[in-house]
Amino acid sequence: MITNAICLAIITFTGVVLIYVRLPRWLQGLIYKFNIIADISAFILAYIVLGGTATALIAAGLLGVAISSSFYCMKEYGTPPTIRRMKKAA
Repeated sequence: MITNAICLAIITFTGVVLIYVRLPRWLQGLIYKFNIIADISAFILAYIVLGGTATALIAAGLLGVAISSSFYCMKEYGTPPTIRRMKKAA
């Protein structure tokens, strides 16, 4: 159950990052500015989409932690070079 939740969280987080990179700059700035709304909405949507089970709850929690930590790292250390390259390719 926990292994499935970790795999679901990793896959969902990867999808969120890929979607975030493809968004227009003004929308990225809005999400970056109000990142608590992005955390809460990602948690709720992941819980609903993943089925509303205990595994989905654990995966959604891990996804929320991953998104919060990535926004914190982006604020403290800047955008990672990988995401900068992905934005140039888009």
